[in-house]
Amino acid sequence: MLLPALGSLTVAAVGRARDTVASVIAIGFAGATLGLAGWLLAAAGASATLSTETHPWIPVLGVSILFGGSGLSLLLAVWVALASVLALALTRPGSHIAAPVLFFEAMVIALFLAQDVFLVVASLGGSSMAAAFMSSEPRKVLIPGSAGFTLLFGWFAWLYRMVYEQTGFVSTELARWHALVLYPGEARSLFLLGCFAAASIVLALAIAMDTAPRAGRLLMSASVVPLGSYFVVRVLVPLSGPAAEAFANSVMVFATLLMASTFFARGWAWFAAGCQGLVLFGLFSFREEAVAGGLLVMIAVAVGAFGIGLTRTKSVVWFFVFFLIGLPLTFVMVPVWAGDPFFAAIGTVGFAIMAHRIVAVAIASGKIPPDAPERRSALWFAVPVVLWAVSMGIGWRAWEPWITPWAREFSSQSSSERLP
Repeated sequence: MLLPALGSLTVAAVGRARDTVASVIAIGFAGATLGLAGWLLAAAGASATLSTETHPWIPVLGVSILFGGSGLSLLLAVWVALASVLALALTRPGSHIAAPVLFFEAMVIALFLAQDVFLVVASLGGSSMAAAFMSSEPRKVLIPGSAGFTLLFGWFAWLYRMVYEQTGFVSTELARWHALVLYPGEARSLFLLGCFAAASIVLALAIAMDTAPRAGRLLMSASVVPLGSYFVVRVLVPLSGPAAEAFANSVMVFATLLMASTFFARGWAWFAAGCQGLVLFGLFSFREEAVAGGLLVMIAVAVGAFGIGLTRTKSVVWFFVFFLIGLPLTFVMVPVWAGDPFFAAIGTVGFAIMAHRIVAVAIASGKIPPDAPERRSALWFAVPVVLWAVSMGIGWRAWEPWITPWAREFSSQSSSERLP
């Protein structure tokens, strides 16, 4: 997290007068981040947990510097680091774009590795601010981003007060917050507040995708859906307990409407919302197989959207189109059909509309005449993304150790053990 943050400051200090140098520095910091993330992933493995010591940051508030990761969180950090390198190396942006791109990368990685709720909130707020700096219309991004951050801070303050009332001391460590005892009414209110906050921030990022230059658009396409879904999986549902199951049917209907809303899509904002709905549909089935599929699709959507934006080579674009349709159909819709045919039926309608829209996006991309040199260079940059996608499509067994433990833990969050 510190490497891209330091890179952002360095690139900003270089300034626009030396954009070429700034671009090289940005790629260097992004490459170093990818190398470190890959090394940590290999060292930790799928089942190991990588954690750091706790260092007090704001003792009076109980806030600590606490980062760590295991399995899926480390995998997501590596993916964002890879996407950052490819986006920067392909587009070679100036300092005014490269600096917020690196800062956005730092905030997303911080979210995936944060073990302190205050750091989670700060990371989400920081990512929306970085997106606004990348956007050519920052006001459009800041309005929903600020609203989302305000709601998120209210959600945080509410839980923070409850931690103090139940334990007698202040702490923002996520592990401690997981032990909170919530009454059903409080849990439902907190769940809804957290949902509205996360939705507003994801909307802000999606709007920024439509108005950002290519480097920012690529990185956000690789991050928006994992960012929102990870908050739900790691923080919102574990803290809400049984309230998540109480709203499961409503969330699945809402997720279907999000998928269907892509029919009106004219840019990446609605497409990102629809993909978020697809992931939520798998998660809130609370069936382990469908949850595992939703987590897999969370990464697959990021890989597919990034791949489509990376190059306009028709064969590569159509590969990612079939990837974005085939993988969710296999790993989300089929398991939901096996457990709940009613919701599977309505969800399939929404998914069919979204699949049609994905095809339309691909056709539109193919009609834009690309510059020949850029097509050749982008094709090479697409190779690692294609290989990542192929490994997900045909190597599910290799991905299981990273996904299944998280799916099993998430599926059990609806138990009533923490009800008073």
